[in-house]
Amino acid sequence: MRRVKSPHIYRASLFMTVLGVVLLQTAVYPEYAIAQKCVGWVSPDKPFSRSGPKLTNPAKPGAVVIRGQYRKRFVGIVKELAEAFSDNEKLDVNFDDYGSVGRFCDRDDPFAILAHDARPTRHGKQCIRRTFPAGTVQPQQFLLGQKQVVVIVNSSNPIDHLDYVGICTIFRPDGKGKKWTDVGGTGAAIQCYGPLDKTWCRDFIQQECMTYWQRESETSRQMRRHSYRDDLVPCKNAEEIVRKVRGDPKGIGFFLYSGGKIKGLKNVKVLAIGKTDKGPFVMPKLEPAIQEDYPLAEPLILYLHPKAPPLAKKFCEFCVSEEGAKIAAKHGLITPWAEKQEVGKKRLREMKAGKGPLVRVVGAKGCEKLLDGLAVDYVMAEAVIQMKYSAGDERAVVGRFATAGAKAAAGEKVSANSPQLLVLDGAMSEKTRDAYREKLAAAKPVRHVLGARGVAVIVNPKNPLKSITAEQVVEVFRGKAKSWADVAGAGQTGKTAGGKTAKGGKTAGGKNTKNNKNDKNSQIVRYSPDPTKDAAVKYFHREILQANKCRGVQYRKTADSVIGFVASNPGGIGVIDVNDLAKKTAQAGVKVLAIGPAGKAALPTPKNLLVGKYSLARQVVMYVSPNADEATMDFVKFILTAEPGETFAKAGLVTAHSKITMPKPKRAKKKPVKGKAGKGKKSGKKDDKNKNLPKWKKDKEKSKAPGGW
Repeated sequence: MRRVKSPHIYRASLFMTVLGVVLLQTAVYPEYAIAQKCVGWVSPDKPFSRSGPKLTNPAKPGAVVIRGQYRKRFVGIVKELAEAFSDNEKLDVNFDDYGSVGRFCDRDDPFAILAHDARPTRHGKQCIRRTFPAGTVQPQQFLLGQKQVVVIVNSSNPIDHLDYVGICTIFRPDGKGKKWTDVGGTGAAIQCYGPLDKTWCRDFIQQECMTYWQRESETSRQMRRHSYRDDLVPCKNAEEIVRKVRGDPKGIGFFLYSGGKIKGLKNVKVLAIGKTDKGPFVMPKLEPAIQEDYPLAEPLILYLHPKAPPLAKKFCEFCVSEEGAKIAAKHGLITPWAEKQEVGKKRLREMKAGKGPLVRVVGAKGCEKLLDGLAVDYVMAEAVIQMKYSAGDERAVVGRFATAGAKAAAGEKVSANSPQLLVLDGAMSEKTRDAYREKLAAAKPVRHVLGARGVAVIVNPKNPLKSITAEQVVEVFRGKAKSWADVAGAGQTGKTAGGKTAKGGKTAGGKNTKNNKNDKNSQIVRYSPDPTKDAAVKYFHREILQANKCRGVQYRKTADSVIGFVASNPGGIGVIDVNDLAKKTAQAGVKVLAIGPAGKAALPTPKNLLVGKYSLARQVVMYVSPNADEATMDFVKFILTAEPGETFAKAGLVTAHSKITMPKPKRAKKKPVKGKAGKGKKSGKKDDKNKNLPKWKKDKEKSKAPGGW
């Protein structure tokens, strides 16, 4: 007869199996025990649920939670980045005992951002796979930078590589009597040089090379770290370590390499490093470069949770921007931004050497610097090209471009020097368009607006005008309109500059416009930057009003000076470059006038300039041949979608990326009207004699009054 096992035996055997698996994982992967303490047991079919202790640093209510584990130096960098961030008060940056990848994957109470300065362990990768399975939104990683430690010896030393065991053997306390023969070299006792105590570099070497497990009992063991030998010579910086090793044939040194040039480094031997004696042994590149294969290097990463608020992503993007990279570099990190700049400089050297495909452009005179600058930006960011710009008058350059485009469209052979791009400073004239209408129609070029150059008209905030026409701007700067009453049509029925009926209205000074043309606040005072230096004012004098026809204009050195004078003069008006409209303009207290007739006036916003709604502006337009080669099309795509440095701003052009702020003048506080009934009353209403009476008496008095109940 067959014996049937009891259900209790099945349960007991299953429990022992699970317990055995857990103990085995804990023994093989010590970090697994730590993770269990932090996030609790996780089964494949259940989401993460933290059953461990609460956060050691509870988050501020409503703040974006950013946590790093244990290492305060790394969190210190993130805190410094947060201090430079615009919305710093909305961030909560701190370190936490449970700030691990497993804790980041906790669905109960996750971090918005995890600051992690090590590659994820096997358990960390398992946590990410379980919480964010394939096909779902994954956490974004933002690489702040990489710390790299370089090990050097004297140039006469025959040794050319070391592994982790060799480094530990040299630098731990019992390595004091070691000789180079003990680590595969030749010569006398080893002399060590390194950075100061309690520095990031020392901690990293201890973490990577000098950590070991010490068995405490038959069932437990403890992680330990060797200290450094007491005869290690501490040095202030990398240059001093290099100098000491260069002068000592038995010397060895290590330092944190931040990607820059170190004086005398070529006169010592840089060692290749391997994790084991079997290699591979990898040399550091000794340039701003992220090396994933170099053993003595560690990334510093921000993990952004998929459900984090938009502000968290904005902060991460700031950390990897140019401004954030400069802060990280101060702490000795090699940043991706610095690596990108170094690669760009290499491409730029190739460009200067004549390498790269040719991009042929024809266009108006004066746009050469703009295209050359854009070519440099493209080479720095993308690929090597050669820019060939041929300038000429409008009709000639349009003729060359249209003829080449028409031939290419018809399948005819086109000269190798035929232009594929056309750049015009302003709209194509009707005469030129009529002359090449058929060829342009055959070529079918694609039109793009690169940017716009324009002037903004500013007045004192006391001026009641909101808009003005271009014709009225001309009248003002020609001196025909001498007072704001002339511009606004004060004292008569008619339309003002703002498009409203003016019948005894108010002047810029706020006073009645009748018979006040001699009032100082009503007198127009004109200001402008130096026309010989300001590109926008040059455009104004060339396109709107010639300089010799202006009357009574006070020229100032800079646009800031013009803003200051207009802000302090109630009758002031000025023309400045649209690019000068920034936050400082709003703080100065001026008002920007919309330009155009009533109902169609437009402010000088980037959008209005680029679509042609703002009349005191001129667009720089690029025409692209549909048959342009791949290099030309990639260049066009870059300058239309990317943010090519400061090239457009230097050319005085406004683009979709330009940061222009329309100033909002502060409203004057209304003075309280004193009442007549009692002293110190702030309201014009009569005193309520029943104000302080109890409710039943108020009701009684109200019933006696006429119209009561």
